Amino acid sequence: MKKLFLIALLSSGLVACGGGSDSNTGETESQLKEVVVSSTGSTQTISESSQFDLTLSGTSNTVTIKSTNSIDSFEISGVSNVIYIEKGTVINSIESSGVSNTIYMDKDASYSLQETGTGNTVIKQ
Repeated sequence: MKKLFLIALLSSGLVACGGGSDSNTGETESQLKEVVVSSTGSTQTISESSQFDLTLSGTSNTVTIKSTNSIDSFEISGVSNVIYIEKGTVINSIESSGVSNTIYMDKDASYSLQETGTGNTVIKQ
């Protein structure tokens, strides 16, 4: 009976303190800066010094992404935006769920583009 009591006491102590060694798996999650364009009718130039995520959810904006940028994830959910991606810009993935956006990019660019929106146009020049 005493052994059962000690086992129960130790078990409740482990539950209270988190229990096991898997509370710290050694993985570190880095948080990227997020740049959001959600205005209407503006002209913006994106130029960041470190890698970041970019979200475009506004309407009728003109956005230029400078060649010095390194974008992990670019999400476009806005409407009727014009986006200029300068040659040399690094973008890991582009997801476009917006409507009637136009994206201008270098003819040799090979970005991973997932298109779920309607009426969007990619122009390689």
